[in-house]
Amino acid sequence: MKKILILSIALLLVLTGTASAYSLYLTCPDKIQAGQTLKCSIDTSANYPAGSSFDLVFYQAQYTATELDRQTVTIQANRATQYKLFDTKGMKGGQYKMEIEFQGNSGTQLSDDSVTSKLITVEDRSKEITITSPMTQSTEDALYIDGSL
Repeated sequence: MKKILILSIALLLVLTGTASAYSLYLTCPDKIQAGQTLKCSIDTSANYPAGSSFDLVFYQAQYTATELDRQTVTIQANRATQYKLFDTKGMKGGQYKMEIEFQGNSGTQLSDDSVTSKLITVEDRSKEITITSPMTQSTEDALYIDGSL
């Protein structure tokens, strides 16, 4: 009887320990063309506390990280997937990073499989375009556009 009780208590401790960890998943595309809207999604586990807030921060990842944009995410009661949009218009090609930033130490309760940062490559091909059509054209004629990529 003692062995069963000890085994039951040990099993409850193991289950309680794993149930208290929250899962948080950040998903963003690996590559995006400069000028397109970057769409990232945030998913949580069913036990993630509703009303919890954190920031989703967009960085340019060069030698040092330069913050470009920050948006607050608040977990809703239904824990539905949330989407955040970031503008990449005018950005140079290169490495960027999206990261979840917690206030205080609320990020310490995350499960090991949680994803809280993502590297993103912004591709800028604007320098590869050459326009060869005349810059000024007559309004009586059809518009003529010519170029190469």
